[in-house]
Amino acid sequence: MRDCALLLLVITRKSSATRRAQPKPSVRWSGVQHCAGGVGPDTVDLVEAVAKWREGGTKPSTQNIVATKLDSTTKAPVLARPLCKYPTFPKYKGSGDVNSADSYSCQSS
Repeated sequence: MRDCALLLLVITRKSSATRRAQPKPSVRWSGVQHCAGGVGPDTVDLVEAVAKWREGGTKPSTQNIVATKLDSTTKAPVLARPLCKYPTFPKYKGSGDVNSADSYSCQSS
């Protein structure tokens, strides 16, 4: 999915129209190359997140968005991580399935 470029464009336009001097919100994906590829979870529906923000006022950083990595053959999810608002990152809680987003929380250290 190349939706990350669309999300950043929408965030930039929406933020600059309302708050020019303030920093823009962002997320970081561990193990993901620019928008897709790599060993990390690179599949996420950011268009839906932007639609919820635009139509309902729910910012993406409050939507509990989950990114997944799909098996290249079966297209079944093999791992998932929550997308965290920078500077936080998904940190393993210490128990549960290491491939499940439910086993991670967004933390700053």
